[in-house]
Amino acid sequence: NEITFVSGTTNAQITMLPDGKYTLTEITSPDGYTVNEETITFEISEGKLVSGTEVEMLDKPSEVKISKTDVAGSEVPGAVLTLTLKTSLKTSGATLENAVSDTVKFVDPTGENKKSVTWVSSDKPVVLTGIPDGVYILEESVAPDGYTVTDSISFTVQNGRVHSLASMVSKPGESRIDTETSTVIMVDKMSEVSVSKQDVTGAEIPGATLILTGESDLTDIRSTTEITVDKNKVTWISGETPTVLTGLPDGKYTLEESVAPDGYTITDAITFEVVNGVPTTKEIVMVDELSEIPISKQDVTGREIPGATLILTGEKD
Repeated sequence: NEITFVSGTTNAQITMLPDGKYTLTEITSPDGYTVNEETITFEISEGKLVSGTEVEMLDKPSEVKISKTDVAGSEVPGAVLTLTLKTSLKTSGATLENAVSDTVKFVDPTGENKKSVTWVSSDKPVVLTGIPDGVYILEESVAPDGYTVTDSISFTVQNGRVHSLASMVSKPGESRIDTETSTVIMVDKMSEVSVSKQDVTGAEIPGATLILTGESDLTDIRSTTEITVDKNKVTWISGETPTVLTGLPDGKYTLEESVAPDGYTITDAITFEVVNGVPTTKEIVMVDELSEIPISKQDVTGREIPGATLILTGEKD
């Protein structure tokens, strides 16, 4: 009492159905469409449809959402993302032509390679419609200012909906796949740059006044140390642990010491660059040397005189 068939380019004509009630369900959707999960019921009486002249089932194009967020779940504009169809599951030679829009472009400017598209994230998720079933990889090539490039995500589209290739347990602050909403959520973490103020033995030295100057507005950066921000300049006093600056935009920076800790000399400035949220120098360490003040005991000819007992008195211990 069951018939299975594959839809074609014209209506399926089924003849000699006995009078009675019937249900029509869709098991597999055409490539680029989602399965219509609604069951259609109809009735035949005296060889004719009781209602209407044909049984019609509508399929909607697939909708895959790509969301680029921070760890708090807010959309992050400015990331350059690339989606690539690695393996087609239904149609040999399937492409991503249906995904191309004003904002989503082919990676290959000639349009010959139609299996990779790219776009820049905005304050809203990108919705890709009509993309074929297959195995996909989502990659980030450029992170937004103040963030680091995250790992790629692999997923499948089956019957027009997103599925995970592996078991992905949802964890706060991590990339994940939401199969209920057919959404791929790629999460970027804020950049972290550690600045250490040390003596020649490698021990941290508290009390140095440090100034970091960049090319961009640094108003929104965060720190493990109390900082003062004046547009593109950040000032703080070193402590017993390195200072971690979070959310530094990409660009070139200069680290200077304006006041040395007691007993130390001011050292030379350090320059470094942050690219995709990562400093080009593995460790940003500014080393101070102990102060050295020569005291000379001479006669009138300028010759050093040994044997004098001298007392040096200061204001501090």
